Amino acid sequence: MMGASCPARRLAAAMTLLWAGSAGYAAGAGAQNAEPGPGSKASAAAPGVPAGPPTAADSARAGALLQTIRTDLRGSSLTLQQVQDAERARAQLDVMSEGLDSYKVAANDALGMLFRAADLDTGIVFHARAVMALAPHLDSADCVRLAQPLIHAWRNLAEVEAGHGQPKQALALLHGAPAALPRVPDVAKELGTEVARYEMIGHPAPKITAPYWFGAPAGTKTIDPGAGGAVTIIEETAWWCAACNRSYPAVLRIQHRYGDKVRVLMATSLMGRFRADSDLAPMAELGKLRDYFAVENALPYPVAVAENPGEEDHDSISNAYHVYAIPQVVVVDAHGIVRHILLGWDPGNDDRLDRAVGAALSNAPLQ
Repeated sequence: MMGASCPARRLAAAMTLLWAGSAGYAAGAGAQNAEPGPGSKASAAAPGVPAGPPTAADSARAGALLQTIRTDLRGSSLTLQQVQDAERARAQLDVMSEGLDSYKVAANDALGMLFRAADLDTGIVFHARAVMALAPHLDSADCVRLAQPLIHAWRNLAEVEAGHGQPKQALALLHGAPAALPRVPDVAKELGTEVARYEMIGHPAPKITAPYWFGAPAGTKTIDPGAGGAVTIIEETAWWCAACNRSYPAVLRIQHRYGDKVRVLMATSLMGRFRADSDLAPMAELGKLRDYFAVENALPYPVAVAENPGEEDHDSISNAYHVYAIPQVVVVDAHGIVRHILLGWDPGNDDRLDRAVGAALSNAPLQ
């Protein structure tokens, strides 16, 4: 769900082909029914995995396979061959002794986060479910040591569920995570942003207030998504986010299709830099952002620009909308009620956003 370079986009396209038909996603399926991925001989929880404590040789081999995966996935210019090699190593790990489950969790997390960065739901779902199936077999020390990989699995699968129009299933996963991970510290706290985000669905959208706007009437400080009688698409975005950039053509097409029935608001924040330029004053950065949105991407929409939140914090708009990753796209109906939330921009999100806007326009019941 993060931005990616052009080579990474080509890799993502190849990874889509790699996974096509090999690890089907079924909305609402939770942690069950994981299908084997590329190169797999068995899923993480499949029958036939050797029982009993591993030997020293087994542990050494598992460590070597995990290191292979980490080496294959290292760097910013991955090839499809490296991803395939990593999946093969993970598949070999998956059929090793149950006593090596901590290695399997680390391996599936590494690959799951790769697919999350590439916005490929099938890979995200397969590896999240694999980690979920492994979690009950970990000891207390491993649960603490692997806290973040375990939490990633629940977070990642919930994001996919919600993006596919299943926010209730997403919330059920998130609310159930503390009980499913009783020996993992701070689960509820770590997933608090995700819970708050999806609990917005069915409730009024927060007003968007920012010190700077362009593409909006002079003097604008606040826009209420519930005012104006139109369905509103709100996108939290940034210039550095390649996935955000991929979303813009679809947003333009959908808004043009529905005309005045749909309006779009963009939201971003100052960073003090823009591409190769650093230490920018706010007015200089605003000028570059205006050109980026209005000229380079031809987006004729109001853009709210929050203050620079610093490297470790979220800006005020991100906090109001519980943003964890971008792009985050929120569909608000003509009455100001949040109807749908999409994170990232995978190949299916064009259609998902179109369907969500159509449902909001027709006042279809919330899922």
